[in-house]
Amino acid sequence: MKNTYVRILSLFAFGFVLFSCNNDDKLDNQSYLPEGPQTSESEVDEYLYKTFTEPYNMRVHYKWDRNIYGSTTDNTRNLNPPRKENVIPAFEMVNHVWLKTYDSVAGKQFVKDLRPMSLLAAGGYAFNENGTRTLGLASGGVQITLYEVDYLRTNVESAKEFIHTIQHEYIHIINQKEEFNQPNFGKMNLGDYTPSWYQLETTLDPRRPSKKLQQNGEDWNINAYANVLGFVTGYSRSNIIEDFAEVASYYLTTKPEDVTKMLDQVRSYENMTQAERDRYGLTVDIYKPGGVQKILYKYELVKEYFWSKFKIDFEELVRVANLNAASSPMLNGGVTNTITFEKKTYKTSFVTEDVVRHCQLHADVELQLK
Repeated sequence: MKNTYVRILSLFAFGFVLFSCNNDDKLDNQSYLPEGPQTSESEVDEYLYKTFTEPYNMRVHYKWDRNIYGSTTDNTRNLNPPRKENVIPAFEMVNHVWLKTYDSVAGKQFVKDLRPMSLLAAGGYAFNENGTRTLGLASGGVQITLYEVDYLRTNVESAKEFIHTIQHEYIHIINQKEEFNQPNFGKMNLGDYTPSWYQLETTLDPRRPSKKLQQNGEDWNINAYANVLGFVTGYSRSNIIEDFAEVASYYLTTKPEDVTKMLDQVRSYENMTQAERDRYGLTVDIYKPGGVQKILYKYELVKEYFWSKFKIDFEELVRVANLNAASSPMLNGGVTNTITFEKKTYKTSFVTEDVVRHCQLHADVELQLK
């Protein structure tokens, strides 16, 4: 059995028209798939080879290849390569925030030993039938697929989702090397995990005429309600495996002040009477106390896991990840027009307009493929 982990977003917009062109022709005996790095002298190839392949023996695929892209490699969706000019800005962020963080704290050998063999960049959206769209996929610890490279542009939230995705998928690869104690990790939330994580409770649905608002005056959403129950994100509720990956990647990609703000919001409801909670839609049938305690409990287990299995100080990993994120152009108001690498300047074509996000909430779902 092959384990494939998929990172997805919950959709709240409709009216998309999707079309594709399938090519299922078999390779003939004249076809040639080169081994090792391609010989192209392009700026993108040079950057990716020197940044990922040379130091980590990790390939980055972004050019059309019918053995990689198209519907023949993924029966549920078509993949298309990204626009060439969008590749370096996206993977500069991947290198700076993901790889350099683990290099600094865990050591380069850790990454070499637990690296995915390849990263696959997909340019477009990957929609699913259940009202979600896939953000990333980790297949058997061998490859991580990252979608929506062409839609990052200068939208900071898009960039945050992108880096959260690869941090999350890498946690799955780490877990395949060393398992964590699932019963112990999930015992505080027994009964709260659900495959219907993306369905908001009726009393909190912002589409209701008599909708209730959060204490901060905003509409309820899947993440906010999940926080109250003791989860860092909505899709943490999917299952224990995804919960662990979300706790780790949430802390690795969230500023400490934002973590504190989220916990304070949850704590504010815990300090209310039930009558007060009712005013915010948290009726007795959907509210469960102890959300802050549950989140902090699971965070402590993540820290314990990294130290006991790999002698990695997870708090230091979080600190360095936040420092690296603070100096990443994409995560701080958008990418620059150029990126300098080894005294060479590479042009980008990212525009200044914001990209409209059709979705609000990210999540992960584990698929078992035979």
